[in-house]
Amino acid sequence: ASKTAANADVDLTATKTDVTGSFTVTTADDNGNTKIDITCTNVLGINGVTKDSAFVVYYETTLDTDAVIGAAGTPNEVYLEYSNDPYSTSTGKTAVDVVKVFTYKVIINKTDDSNNPLKGAGFTLSKKNSAGEYVEISEIVGGDLTQFVWNGLDDGDYKLEESTVPAGYNKMTDLEFTISATHSELADEPALTALNGGSLGTGVVDTGAITKAIVNNTGTILPETGAIGTIIFIVCGAVLAAGAAVFMITRKKMSVYED
Repeated sequence: ASKTAANADVDLTATKTDVTGSFTVTTADDNGNTKIDITCTNVLGINGVTKDSAFVVYYETTLDTDAVIGAAGTPNEVYLEYSNDPYSTSTGKTAVDVVKVFTYKVIINKTDDSNNPLKGAGFTLSKKNSAGEYVEISEIVGGDLTQFVWNGLDDGDYKLEESTVPAGYNKMTDLEFTISATHSELADEPALTALNGGSLGTGVVDTGAITKAIVNNTGTILPETGAIGTIIFIVCGAVLAAGAAVFMITRKKMSVYED
């Protein structure tokens, strides 16, 4: 059972053969948790399955807003209930195996260049998909907010864009960062041991929070190297330099004639 949304995609394989159609999969709410039951009345009756077959269950579901962020994690429990006697209703049961889904949050604090909270900003957070493209997660338009929080994030590559810029301030450069975490996956009680936010800095394992202050500055930003503005400045400078050279030569010739 896991504290997830009440939906799940389940696939089963036996010796690398898809046998999902031979099982009945049901989901139900179990005191706020999602319970997934996967049943088969006669496993050995499945074509190609023998007593030595190994079964692997893959399932995918979505964490809801009750997911626990940080070191505590969201526990998932699994066990196998079985019988080898078709004429008996009694069953055996394996020990419960616990795994945890760890999730994190990003906190952005907006300040001015004097480190004072700054209102009027808005940010859009996107995550890179398997095709290498950034897909928007959500935009938070601050208004009076000076702190922006995205909960329920997992490992991966992200991009933060300042989609609303406070009046009179310069827009920040888009910020790309990578969330990566280390946890003891095979332990009896899985634990989150390290959390890193890449260019955002190191996260706090206990709370699962990665915090970054984003400073807005006032004033004019000079064109970036290679930008069209730089080219215009170079051309204008060259023209002015050439004009100055011609003027100096002309002045020199005029002074010779006057002598």
